[in-house]
Amino acid sequence: QYLTAWGALVDIAAIGPGDWVVLPAASSSIGIAAIQLCRARGARSIATTTSAGKVAALARFAPDAIIDTRAEDYVTRVLALTEGRGARVILDPIYGPVVNDHIRAACREAGVFAGGALDRRPLELGLGGMLRKQIRLQGYTLGPLLADPSARSRAVAGITAHLEAGDFHPVVD
Repeated sequence: QYLTAWGALVDIAAIGPGDWVVLPAASSSIGIAAIQLCRARGARSIATTTSAGKVAALARFAPDAIIDTRAEDYVTRVLALTEGRGARVILDPIYGPVVNDHIRAACREAGVFAGGALDRRPLELGLGGMLRKQIRLQGYTLGPLLADPSARSRAVAGITAHLEAGDFHPVVD
């Protein structure tokens, strides 16, 4: 799952110090890898989840913030954490109507990556916010990274270096 997170967050978004990254459904394997990747690259992570039990489970991975979206307003909290600026990157495996909240929680010229469709409800996209903020909504899969030998090699080398440095702690359940 580190490869999936790397492709969106490093290869495409080039996250680094000062960036805020929102990770919906962060208790997933990709979310946990992305939390560790953000920390290793100096970016700040906001993990979202939908229950108090998952909040407790996520706390052991030490994201910069955790939002239980059933207990508090997601957009309000992201904007408060980022001092009103919004997140620069959102790596979303959920999709569906929550994308409109992502647009409200994102900073100008943010990237919102749709890497899954856990929510199968139809999306009515509020295009106004996307246009005003110049937000990029991009579908994302691991396929292009795997198909590009040079990109794949860079990702594997980067992940290996972080594993050897102790930055990444894979979870095996």
